[in-house]
This record gives sequence, C-alpha cells and structure tokens, in this order.
Amino acid sequence: MDRENIQYTEEPEQCPWGTIVFFRTDISEEKHHELVVDALCELQRADSGDGLPVYSSATLSDKEKLDRLMEINGTEEYNLLSCDHWKQMFAERPEEEMLVEEKRDEYGGSSEDFGWVYRDYEKAFDGDFTTSDEMFPHLKAVLDRENIEYKIEDKIVNGEERKFFVTGISEEQHLEFVEDAVCEYQRERDHVRVPVYSYKMLTNPEILRRLMKINGTDKYEVLIKDRKRWKEYQKSLLPEN
Repeated sequence: MDRENIQYTEEPEQCPWGTIVFFRTDISEEKHHELVVDALCELQRADSGDGLPVYSSATLSDKEKLDRLMEINGTEEYNLLSCDHWKQMFAERPEEEMLVEEKRDEYGGSSEDFGWVYRDYEKAFDGDFTTSDEMFPHLKAVLDRENIEYKIEDKIVNGEERKFFVTGISEEQHLEFVEDAVCEYQRERDHVRVPVYSYKMLTNPEILRRLMKINGTDKYEVLIKDRKRWKEYQKSLLPEN
C-alpha cells in the first residue's frame, strides 16, 4: 500500500484467535484483491532467495502496471507467482478450466488455494494428484498423519515432470487433506506456534477434538480465507438483544 500511495490507518482488534491489525482504507474490493495478490508476490520474493521480483498473471497482462513495476525494480527479469503456474497450464484447456472453477466454488476456496494442487477434472477422481514444491511437504505430512497409504510417482503434465501422490482416497478426502495442508502451510509461513484450523474443522466437533488431541493444545489460529466467515458464525451464536 505504501508503494501504491494508498492512504490507510492501522487499527488493532482483539479476536478469539488473538490480536490482528485491520487496515482502514477507502479502496474498492477489486483494488483490495489486487493488493493482496501483490503482497503474495512480495512474500514469494522474500522466500525465493534470488531477489528477483515476482509478478502475477494479472500483472503480466497489464502492460502499464508491468512497465511501472519493472522500472521500480530496475530489471526485466522476474519469477511467476507460484499459484499462477497451474493457471498457465490450464490456459490452453478452457473446458477443463471451467470445471476447475466449478470445483473451486464447491470447495469454497480461492483460486490461490486451488492453484497449489493439480487434478484432471475432466475425468472421475482416481486418487492421484500433485502439488507445487512448496506445498508438497505439507500435503505429505497430512497424509502421513492420517495414516494414508500412498506411493509417489513421476508423471508428465503438459510436458513438465511432476511428482504425484498415488492413493486410494475419495474425492471428499482429497479436498479435506488439501485444506489441512493449506493450514499447515500458513502455520509455517507465518511462523505460528499454534495450529491453524479452517472453518470446516472448527465447526466439526469430532474433527476438532481429534486435531486438538493430536496437537496437544486447544489454542489455534483461523485459516486466513475463513476468518471473516468464522467471525460471522461466532456472532450468529450470540443471543439477540
């Protein structure tokens, strides 16, 4: 926001999962989404170690913005935002892209969430799936935690070799494990000591009790994409005045 000269104020607010800081601005929802994607680019840049700027597919398709950022960064070299990598692969397959969007809506996650995991939605789910390098250890850890039997096999996807998990899990389990892995990714990325849970986990007493027992604590943080929904749910439990 500083780079884009956005005027804002910071206001801390106490929430069930701790203190978070709200940015008070007058930007539009569209601008907010753009800034969040830009922030993801900066996060990936900090983690990459090569110092090159990271651009999203949206930035690369906006010549004016791209030219401005290249001038600011002083280089025409860049890395592509990791969650846009699979979008590029899907670009030549519009029918499959549409099916992916339907599954994203059904899952309730953002395109950034599903950008980490690749599946062929043109056929019935057969238990095989892959993920980006940064998500691989987290998804593997979830499968190990749940005692899921699997093999890891190399497969070619659109000319690129990827490591696939070959399992016998159902489509419903697949979506659940992906969400678990995203929680683990957020926990590591944000250096959070307590576990991170999604809305679905928090509203399923059986799953929540089991995870709290595994993690040895009843403290937690909420998955970023679910924080607004979880707050609204908690408000709905309060008695009406």
